[in-house]
Formats: sequence, C-alpha cells, structure tokens
Amino acid sequence: MRKNNHNHKGEQMLRFKVIVFISVLVFSASLFGAKMVGKVQSVSRKAKLIQFVNPKTKKVNIVKFNSKTKLLEVSSFKALKPGSKISVQVDKNGVAKSIKLILVKVAAEKRISTSDLAKMIENGDDFFLGDARPPGKCGMGHIPGAVNTFTKTLKKNMHLLPKNKNKLLVFYCGGPSCPLSPKAAKMAEKMGYKNVKVYVDGVPAWKKSKRPVEVDTGWLKKRLNVNHVIVDMRSASEIAKGHIPGAIQFSYLDVKNMDKKYKSRGVKSKKKLLFGIRDKKAPIILYSNNNMGKDVVASYKIIASWKYKSAAVLSGGFSNWSKKGLKIESGKPAFSAKYVKKMEKGAATDESFISAARTGNKMIIDVRSEAEASDGVAPYSINIPLDQLKDNLHRIPKKGGVILYCSTGSRACMGYNTFKKAGYKNVTYLNDQFDELLRSHNIDTVSLEQSEKMAGRIVKKSKKKMPRKSMHRRNMDDEEGC
Repeated sequence: MRKNNHNHKGEQMLRFKVIVFISVLVFSASLFGAKMVGKVQSVSRKAKLIQFVNPKTKKVNIVKFNSKTKLLEVSSFKALKPGSKISVQVDKNGVAKSIKLILVKVAAEKRISTSDLAKMIENGDDFFLGDARPPGKCGMGHIPGAVNTFTKTLKKNMHLLPKNKNKLLVFYCGGPSCPLSPKAAKMAEKMGYKNVKVYVDGVPAWKKSKRPVEVDTGWLKKRLNVNHVIVDMRSASEIAKGHIPGAIQFSYLDVKNMDKKYKSRGVKSKKKLLFGIRDKKAPIILYSNNNMGKDVVASYKIIASWKYKSAAVLSGGFSNWSKKGLKIESGKPAFSAKYVKKMEKGAATDESFISAARTGNKMIIDVRSEAEASDGVAPYSINIPLDQLKDNLHRIPKKGGVILYCSTGSRACMGYNTFKKAGYKNVTYLNDQFDELLRSHNIDTVSLEQSEKMAGRIVKKSKKKMPRKSMHRRNMDDEEGC
C-alpha cells in the first residue's frame, strides 16, 4: 500500500515537472520569438544596434541586428530614419531576425509625388496643403504654404479646410510609415471633400530633395533666443536699417565661398560647420526681404547638404515680419553665433566632459568600436563598445559620475538608455562630436593605451575596479541585443 502511495506521489511529481517544463518552453518561445513595434529613435550601423520606442508604453528597446537580419519593405538600414514605424521579430538570443518598415496603405490614384507637389507650389496652383503632424513638428519646418491640420484636433478645426468641397486637398506628415496624413484625408472625405490626395513620402522626402521648408513669423517671434540661429541674408545697408533681433549677417556669397573652401580641403559633409556650430540639429532660420528669394533657397540647399537637419526659411521674409509689426533692431547685426544647444534628457554639458577629460574626475567610456578607438580617444577614457555594454554593467560603479561618448552622440545615447534600464542614475552622455569639442578646448586625443593608463591611475587612487582591456576584444557577433 505504501509502495502504491509512493508511486502515486511520484507520478504526480512527474506530471508536475512535465507541466512546468512545457510552461517554460511556451514562455521561452513567446519571449524569444517576440514581435515588438515602435518608432525608430536611432540606428548604429557600426555597432549593429537599433533603438526604438513604443509610442503607447513609452518603453525604449535596443535590439542587435546582424548580416542575417532580414529587412522588409526597406532596402537598407540607412533608410530607417528616426520616426519610422517598425516591427521587429527577435530570435532566441534577442537578435533581430527581421525588421519591417510598417508602411501606410494609400491607393495609387490618391498619392502625389514630390516632383508633382513641387510643381504645383512653384506654379501657384490653387489647392489646399495640410500638414497633419503635431503643431510642434509643423512649427519647426513645414512645406511652403502648408496649414497645420494635426489629425488629433482636426475634428475641432474643420474650419481650417476650404469651403469649396471640390477643391484639391493634399495632406502630408512624417513619411511613408506615418499614419497621420491618411487619417486626415479620410476625415476630409467623410466631411464631403471629393478631391483628396496624400503626399505619402512627406517631409523626409521633401528635405532629401533639398527643397526648403519654412517657419512662420508667429513661431519665430517666440524663439528669439540663443537656442536658435537666425541668419539675415540681405545687404549690409538693408540690415543696418532694421533686422530681426539677434540675426547674424551672412550672405549667399559667404555661404558659397565657405562651401568652396570646404570642398577644396576635402572636408566631409558632417564636418562642414556654419559659424562653428557642431550641433547638426540646431534650428537655423534664413531670411531675405521676400519669401523664397533665389539666394535664400540656394543657401538653404548648401546648408542642408552640410547635414543640418533643422534648417528652414522664414515665411514671407523680413517684409512679412515688419508688416506684422514684430520687433525690429537697427544698427549693426551680429557677425558670429552665440548658439547654445538645448540640452537633451541625460546629456552631459560640454563643461563636465571637458573637466573630466582634463582631470579624470569622472569615468569616461568610449562606446565606439575598438577599431575606431585605436585612432585616438579622449584622455582618461576607457573603451567598451556599445554592443558589449550590457555584459559589462557590473564593472561600472553606481557612485561617481560616468560620461559616455561616441562619434556624434547617437551611440552614446543608446548606451545611456542601457544604463538607465539597469537602474543607473549617475550616467550622462555627450551629445556632440567629441573630437571637435576637445579640439575647441585645445585638448588632443590620445592613444587608447595611454588613456587607459591615465584612467587606471585615477581609479587606483579611488580604489575602484577598472574594466580590463580585454573587455573590448570580444567578437561583436557573439553579443546579444538588449
């Protein structure tokens, strides 16, 4: 009898183990075969990592990809621009099996191309152009003549649309994966508008074609500060009579000559700077007397080719500004920029990075690849490539300051989010070109070996463990994504 009871208990235990084992298998399959959706924040092709955020939960995901990762609805990782909506399928190691660009569905007959829209604007055709993006996005630069018709508030603002229901309406937003313009078009059709089209490619394609975007006077009058760069392209005599407060005098000829010098020296586009401004997201507003003068448009194209992403032209120019009775200054304008970059969340100040590079008062981590770091690093820095950060977090102290940097700031930002998810509160990142920042303060880069020796001495004094040099010698393909 006891034997039977023992067998019965054994059978129960076996069934329990089988159930648990099956449950673990199902859980593992659902976890590792997960599909995640979100908007691209940044892509590092060097570290083979993509960062995206879920718009609903605000959760930030960082996923590794490799040569086996399939790209769907997109030709290259370079085409995955910030703001693009994607679906990511990961394998059992958390590496992306596939990354799909989620495209909006709009019938071919309802689409309009970049060239056709440009012709309509240039010819002065009678049609309505609606920017379906949020007011903040639209304000920073919209296609000339567009009216902000943000989809979420359009029902309350139908008065913005023309009364003539037969008039052509064209809506656009942030590109082929942005659903706002198709939604706005459907709303207009429900209201009885019979001729509605969608410029699906939107602002990214418009900017890529080097066609200018514009900002309105109402938007600019609230932003006459050091976080914005205003460029007056008129003659010196006109500027002396009156100009927008804080404007810098710089003509098309100045821009053209500067571009020639850069080209003659073989300077890469990302290294071409206007007024020494390294921040390629700096809002740069150009204006002349009228709306879209040839010199302003030509200057915009050159500056945009230097990879400045937030360059724009003032709608209506100075004549529109003065006509509206907005503030004007007379006398000599500025000849150099006093631009101050608006700090992103988690970004380190230039001063804190420079101080750390001079004294070693904070741990500095170079998250570039070992090959990049071999060309020179910031003094007192150690090298832990971005894709290896997760496996080495336990080596980084949670007390004392830590600053991450890379070539431009994008990988450092990814690293910052990795630390943040792990509970670190003492980490910041440099949102800048570290080498240019060092150079502007007369600090030379040093060899990785020299830098790690410098950093080692500082760590020895504070009795903190230092990541070994072998940490960055691992094969990048062996790393798992976050």
